[in-house]
Amino acid sequence: MSKLKVVIAEDHDVVVKGYMALINLMDDVTISKVFTTGVDLVKYCKDHSFDILILDLEMPRFDGIQVLEYLKKNKIEIKVLVSSAHYSNEFIEEMKSRYNVKGFLTKAGCHDDLGKAIINISQGGNYFPSISSITEESKYLKDKMLAQQLSDRELELLPMIEFYSYKEIAYEKGISLSSVKTYFRRVREKLGLNDNLELIKLLTGGKK
Repeated sequence: MSKLKVVIAEDHDVVVKGYMALINLMDDVTISKVFTTGVDLVKYCKDHSFDILILDLEMPRFDGIQVLEYLKKNKIEIKVLVSSAHYSNEFIEEMKSRYNVKGFLTKAGCHDDLGKAIINISQGGNYFPSISSITEESKYLKDKMLAQQLSDRELELLPMIEFYSYKEIAYEKGISLSSVKTYFRRVREKLGLNDNLELIKLLTGGKK
């Protein structure tokens, strides 16, 4: 039996590494290619066949929505599993109806659900877990931050990790890239986290 071929489209290295670690644990799945821009992705989609596309919506140079529009316009049929930090039930319904997306995962939920999503979609099904829009920080996170006494600067930068790369945070805040890396290393140490995937999961309401 041939392995399922998965393509990853994601511009954040820490997220890509998380996907790869999870997929490498699956015996019947292989990663065909990883793309960090939508432009390179659509070029590949025109000439190559594969089973599932894991698509981030916030990529540079042709974002995920533009990729979906391109695939639809050019009648390129690919089973797409969307992953995003931005979501609402209404948004997910639009992804399903407008672009025939086969599944949706939040960045925080990918660790628990990625394998199940890939299997369901490969077997002709869908994967849309019940999702509620999160409008405030989890009480767990607030309590832990207070207990660990994060600095004002750390508290200021912390929510940005869910939506921005280190380089983007540095640019937005007018500080050096090395300073950003140092701030988030200290935050992870204080919160007892191993990486930014765990930090994002914590930010969006999960517990490590």
